[in-house]
Amino acid sequence: MENEDQQKIEHPLKEVKKSEENLKELLEQFGWVRANESIVKEISEMLLIGRVVRQEIRTKHLHSKTAEEIEQLLQTLHVGPRADQFAGTILDFIIDQTKNLEQTALGSTEIIESAFGKLKQLMNEDTKDGFTPFVLSLAACLGKLDLDTVQAALRTCSKKQVKIWAIENVGETIYSQRRRLFNPFKKRKKKQNQVLQINGGLDHTGVFIDDVVNF
Repeated sequence: MENEDQQKIEHPLKEVKKSEENLKELLEQFGWVRANESIVKEISEMLLIGRVVRQEIRTKHLHSKTAEEIEQLLQTLHVGPRADQFAGTILDFIIDQTKNLEQTALGSTEIIESAFGKLKQLMNEDTKDGFTPFVLSLAACLGKLDLDTVQAALRTCSKKQVKIWAIENVGETIYSQRRRLFNPFKKRKKKQNQVLQINGGLDHTGVFIDDVVNF
């Protein structure tokens, strides 16, 4: 019984001693942080301001009153002079970027990335026509659709019209140019292989060229 009581007393003492040793080692390794406490605090305040501004623009985007709304939010924060100056610089930048805005502009690329994800999903369902014609289908996904709208679109817009629109408004992509340039050679090679099989492995396609070269 006495041994159990002794162990109960010694165990907390060992934990305290271990904690003191860890604290001592921590101070030896990171004691310099205390000497720069003011700088660390200023950086933390600036990061806080950056997060507040980012979240506001990310969720409400950019418009003519963005700077005014963000300024009201930043006034509720208790920060030092340097961070306050940093906030003023951000507000000046936002005012300059929104002064000529007549409508709301996107403040984040998340919606664009999501839209391209939807476009790739559509392409996985039907990849015969390539990427370019699917740009119009992306616009259809972003609007409000009902049965009447879909029926009218299917009746009035053909696949041929979509291809013509893509050629006139988007043009030929680098990928389609490469496919157009190199595919004929692949088809020709495939055709030559079929001829070889028919002729029992004898290639007569270049006999005249070889004769002229070797003459």
